[in-house]
Amino acid sequence: MDKKSILICPLDWGLGHATRCVPIITELLNQNYKVLIGASDRSADLLRAEFPKLTIIPFSGYEISYPERGSMIVNMSKQIPRLISRIAAEKREVRKIVKDYQIDGIISDNRFGLGIAEVPTAYITHQVKIATPSQFRFLEPVLKYLHQRILNRYNEVWIPDYSGENNLSGRLSHDQKLPVNTHFIGPLSRFNKDVSLNETPATELLVIISGPEPQRTMFEWMILRQLDGRTESVVIVRGAPESQRKVNVSDNITVVDHLPAMELNQAICNASIIVARSGYSTIMDLSKLGKQAIFIPTPGQTEQEYLAELLKNKNVCYSEPQDGFDLERSLSMVNNFSGFKLEERNGNILKTRIQSLFGTVQNKNS
Repeated sequence: MDKKSILICPLDWGLGHATRCVPIITELLNQNYKVLIGASDRSADLLRAEFPKLTIIPFSGYEISYPERGSMIVNMSKQIPRLISRIAAEKREVRKIVKDYQIDGIISDNRFGLGIAEVPTAYITHQVKIATPSQFRFLEPVLKYLHQRILNRYNEVWIPDYSGENNLSGRLSHDQKLPVNTHFIGPLSRFNKDVSLNETPATELLVIISGPEPQRTMFEWMILRQLDGRTESVVIVRGAPESQRKVNVSDNITVVDHLPAMELNQAICNASIIVARSGYSTIMDLSKLGKQAIFIPTPGQTEQEYLAELLKNKNVCYSEPQDGFDLERSLSMVNNFSGFKLEERNGNILKTRIQSLFGTVQNKNS
């Protein structure tokens, strides 16, 4: 039996969408599918580093700009015409890719325009309900309706979380009526709690810089300023997969542009405290590894602000807004919180959904 070809395409708004595609790609390969990746820029760089033998098809993203200050909702509304134009182009491009590369199925991580009729399609999102600032809460029903129209174009919607009360995404994907084609597939993480720690020294503080510009750079500068004069052992990962530079900026602070998955896995496991954005992919990773964290949501990104507040209210992780963030205060508060203790459940959910949607292929060991 010939291998079925599956195209997987992460959204380009930060690296989290690309990182959570890693366990999906790994599962597809384990099931002997042929995997092709549609990505660009840093998402393509990250996935190329993780899967150097796979074909990466240049596939432009939405290139949404993030504000230095102010609401992401307001900023996004100004970019709607360009976004609609890009989604229309995306539909044309993916149909050509399906034809040229003989694609048998598509997995879209939050890309809106890949729900085509030619092949089975899955749409990954942890945010069925679009989070809005309180002053724009009246828009949530409208945004949910528009998002629902997008979800209906896909054969299945995969939510990377658990159903029920013990979950990570809160009201974003729970406490509401979900589309009939929705399936919870469990949190997605490329990391493993049982990784060997021998090659990575213990670190008191690991800072993971991530997110879109200009906020990524502003986050990095803020952290570096507040680390000046401190004595803890610190590793800063800059989230720049296009580079492998490593610099010891002082006796106790090391800055690396990027760490491959295994090395980052080791670094997180060996760190006492993680400082990071409250992006959902980061939350899934730290939950999988059972870590203690301080979250600093990207300013104006309501989803991250909601998730940070959700985990703070659950007494899981401490968080502060970037505006006014104080590292020393955060470090004094962090141990008042439990850290992640979410229990893993059925590990075969993703495998089952892949087989159900795309069918089975001959096992590579048979």
